[in-house]
Amino acid sequence: THGDDQRVLSELVAGGQFPYVCHGHTHRAADEKVAGVRVICPGALTHSKSPRHPTAAVLDTETSALEYLKIN
Repeated sequence: THGDDQRVLSELVAGGQFPYVCHGHTHRAADEKVAGVRVICPGALTHSKSPRHPTAAVLDTETSALEYLKIN
């Protein structure tokens, strides 16, 4: 989800039907557990706030490994 609608993001997390919920909008890379759901923001390709460079993320759903990629 884009993440600009906090209600939708909260419903996706609270619904408990997804092990992962990925979102954008904040321009800040994040990886946290909320109510047993892993909530991931890959950062931003432009106007990145944290870190201060463009990023993307790759999630291996087999191992749950998350890698942030620095985009040049």
